[in-house]
Amino acid sequence: PGGTFTMGAEKPSEARPEGSPNIDPDARSSEGPVHEVTLDPFFIAKHELTQSQWTRLGASNPAAYLPGSDFGGKVVTLRHPVEQVRWHEARRTLGHLALVLPTEAQWEYAMRGGTRSVYATGNSPESLQGSLNIADRYCMAHEGPGSWRYELWLEDGYTVHAPVGSYSANGFGLHDMAGNVWEWVADRY
Repeated sequence: PGGTFTMGAEKPSEARPEGSPNIDPDARSSEGPVHEVTLDPFFIAKHELTQSQWTRLGASNPAAYLPGSDFGGKVVTLRHPVEQVRWHEARRTLGHLALVLPTEAQWEYAMRGGTRSVYATGNSPESLQGSLNIADRYCMAHEGPGSWRYELWLEDGYTVHAPVGSYSANGFGLHDMAGNVWEWVADRY
């Protein structure tokens, strides 16, 4: 649905202490300033584009983690998200079906799923358990690269990306809005 929401995040301050809407102790300066945005209703996919969907659009599969690859005892399938797609290639390929990338505002609104908390699941990182895939304890224990930064408070069951829709949906019924793979948006970050 369309609507008005508060976009962005900023670090706690005396005027806006931790626990206030859009206050995140880990916010970067590039995520501000916090401001209101009004959006018309828009279409956004329920989950990330799969490798199968991408190849059916007539594009070759650029994924680094191809079907049949085994990472930490989990085999990548065509249900896994496509990754390593260049921005121009994404726009061109989606354009063949009259689809577009969401704007940054549309993506953030969809990702928040109607919430005003730090995460769509609450204010603590631990609230994310069961809702996303990131470099975590499982990844570290199952052949994850030594150069990655791991979140040891989470265990999502995958070393690399998971099949789309593997985790709980947000308040708008959308899956994988945070974690799994990075998403492109239409405008500059």
